[in-house]
Amino acid sequence: MSDNQPNTEFPPHRSPPPGGFPPLAEPGLPPVPPPQATVPFVPKGFAITGMVVGIVGVVMFFVPFWGPIVSLIGLIFGIVATVKKQPRGLSLTGIITGSVGIVIGLALWIWIFVWAAQTVQEVANDPAVQQQIEEQLEREAAQFE
Repeated sequence: MSDNQPNTEFPPHRSPPPGGFPPLAEPGLPPVPPPQATVPFVPKGFAITGMVVGIVGVVMFFVPFWGPIVSLIGLIFGIVATVKKQPRGLSLTGIITGSVGIVIGLALWIWIFVWAAQTVQEVANDPAVQQQIEEQLEREAAQFE
């Protein structure tokens, strides 16, 4: 027999099992454990992206325009991950953090714009400010004469 050929002969005391397969273990050796079941691969891309982008959106809620937009993207990725049956905890985190970032971000910026509008209105209605504006306009008009 050549050295390159696998040994297909059985020891004289053993005969091949039915079906022609070789034995799993030699006598006197511990049995070979059965093969382990493999865990199927579950894609997590949308779920992880939704979670990370949602968290970034919550952190960026104070950035005008971008905070709520980033949170919205995290919310969308979380929903897509849920629809695609990706890990529930990660996708739920993306949905929750995205929603919280949108609500907090929009509420903050609405409050800022309302406060700014009220402040401008109060300043514009102040008689001292109106007098200063009139004096400034008169000085500028005098420069052009």
